[in-house]
Amino acid sequence: MKWEELDKGADQVIDSLFINITQRSGGIEPLLNNFFSFLARKTDFYNPKNNVDLIDISSTVMLVDNTCRKIGNIYLKHMKAKQLSERVVDVTDLDKLPTHKTTNTVGSKSRNEPVKTNGKGSTDALNGDKTTRRNDGSDTEEESEKNRPIGNGGTTEKYTWTQTLKTLEMTLKFPDEYKRPINSKRIKITLFAESIKVIIDDELFLCGQFHDKIKPDESVWAILDGENVQISIEKMKGLNWWPCVLKGDPTIDVAKIVPENSKLSDLDSETRSTVEKMMFDQRQKSMGLPTSDQMKQHEMLEKFKKMHPELDFSKCNINYS
Repeated sequence: MKWEELDKGADQVIDSLFINITQRSGGIEPLLNNFFSFLARKTDFYNPKNNVDLIDISSTVMLVDNTCRKIGNIYLKHMKAKQLSERVVDVTDLDKLPTHKTTNTVGSKSRNEPVKTNGKGSTDALNGDKTTRRNDGSDTEEESEKNRPIGNGGTTEKYTWTQTLKTLEMTLKFPDEYKRPINSKRIKITLFAESIKVIIDDELFLCGQFHDKIKPDESVWAILDGENVQISIEKMKGLNWWPCVLKGDPTIDVAKIVPENSKLSDLDSETRSTVEKMMFDQRQKSMGLPTSDQMKQHEMLEKFKKMHPELDFSKCNINYS
């Protein structure tokens, strides 16, 4: 089974229930504890009909292990293909990526504002060290490497963040004044297409407008070890780098981002075909043309028309999206 089949076959109602349960549980580990507790209390999962003697639970453990590995391997293949599709150099995408025109230091708010060095909302480039520059004002290769955004993101007073061309991850950092462990009953996170609001202990911790639109329905959050909160965000627009997460926060120099390049020839046949399909669909969408799946749907419809000439499709308004 491939990721596309797994994704299309998912029940949206069940997905919504699981998202709510995960958020209410306060993370993946509590979710699993609640789930297996439910199976033990409300089902015969640990006592199937063929296990009357209750010798051990090896059969149930094996079932969980096999299921976890099966879905996990599908996910790993999908993520590998997704990451490689973002790293493969494609000349049709070069005009969409930022050119090295700006020379802002990492962490500066804008070109016209002076850089503050109080340490709040800044990266290591704001520690007061003087940057060695060439005669033309550009960074040397060594300094350029040093100032390159870690994880393609940055750090602010309340969170750190990383990004790919399509996704973004925020890790909220709560001060020591907040009691540990942090759980879902104390925190409320609301994600909108253009903004975010985080409330903890009935106090507003973070509120702001995103640099660009996101997909709130495909974005999730989880509590890490009762300490921090990780928010995984899907960007509305792919193939673009964000200089900041929230408007008004310190920015990074996106021109310094250099994603690792890969070659299609280095990939196995299955991964290569997946990457090529994703790249093709990206180019088609950018030009307002149908994707490979939409083209297949159109082809199937045309075949159906030829098989049934007695049917009139002239008044049909068909949407392939």
